[in-house]
Amino acid sequence: MKQFKAQKLQGLFMTQDQDWEAGSLIIGEGVRLNGKIDAPGSVLVNGAIDGDVAAQDIRVGTSGRINGSLTAQNIDLAGSAGQTIAAVKHLVIRAGATVTGSIKYQTIEIESGARIEGTLESNDRVERPKPSGIMRSAVS
Repeated sequence: MKQFKAQKLQGLFMTQDQDWEAGSLIIGEGVRLNGKIDAPGSVLVNGAIDGDVAAQDIRVGTSGRINGSLTAQNIDLAGSAGQTIAAVKHLVIRAGATVTGSIKYQTIEIESGARIEGTLESNDRVERPKPSGIMRSAVS
């Protein structure tokens, strides 16, 4: 699969020289998605998702909104997310973010100005769900 050079996307971990890895997904601003996402790479959300998202890394930009469960090794939230959030390794909740529901993490950073409504639970044993269906062959 051909990789492409990604431009800097709202300052979220990407530089102009960084390759966007195969198996990754970008949901652009203004895009609305309804359904479940199970990606073996990274997911960057600047649009809106109604459904669950599981990936290696999840980043929700300031214009991003996810109404569903999030599960990943690392989660970086600058927009809004709700229901269940499970970060196997690290969770960052940026200033201006709105997070609701059950939040599980191994390590966490919360910036001043973030809004959290729900429960926080430190859990060293949060596990990423195994991909199902077609994605199973893409992940080793």
